[in-house]
Amino acid sequence: MRYGPRAAIAALALAAIGANPASGTPAPDNILQAHPALRFDPASRCSDVRPAGPDDEPVAVVLFQVGSTGVPSKATVKASSGAADLDAAATNCVLRLRFQPATRMGDGVAIDSWQQMAWKRARVGAATALPQPQPATATASLAPPAAPAGTASAPGTAQIRVCVDAGGSLTAAPTLTHSSGDAGFDQAALQVARSGSGSYRAVGSPAAPCLQLSLRPEAP
Repeated sequence: MRYGPRAAIAALALAAIGANPASGTPAPDNILQAHPALRFDPASRCSDVRPAGPDDEPVAVVLFQVGSTGVPSKATVKASSGAADLDAAATNCVLRLRFQPATRMGDGVAIDSWQQMAWKRARVGAATALPQPQPATATASLAPPAAPAGTASAPGTAQIRVCVDAGGSLTAAPTLTHSSGDAGFDQAALQVARSGSGSYRAVGSPAAPCLQLSLRPEAP
């Protein structure tokens, strides 16, 4: 089986993922290839391992469950690299990241899924990884009930409206109020907005429960 590098951001439209009740693990056809979420680059958070390419070896393949908010759990080594330290480092790295959740066919609602990812050792002599940042907190300015029609926006920017409670958790599914012009990026931006549930902080009056996020791809 070949494991390619992290693919470009694209919308996921997948059926609900089932598991084998007897073993607690999914059927092979229900396992997705994992993609780390935006702002969760393995190179900056994991000093010992990197995502493996199709020709890398040895590699450790880690199987894990991804919740609807992108949080991984139940990480286990599906295919050992033959080196216990690499297997352990790969498993630990997975649990430090967030991943793009699967979405349900038809309505795009994020769902739990089983995913896997192959890992290799970080190259000896590579640049020292940046210090691990504190858990990201999405901060946004207070937004009006809806963006007025024809409101100007920077090219390539997706604007997402999120409504949250006092604890920063979503009270409704995020909605796209202005397209970036790229349907795949729009869907990825919605996934990022969903994954921030529980971590939002409003800037300004706490009485207004809705915020506006502006997301755009990073320049190459």
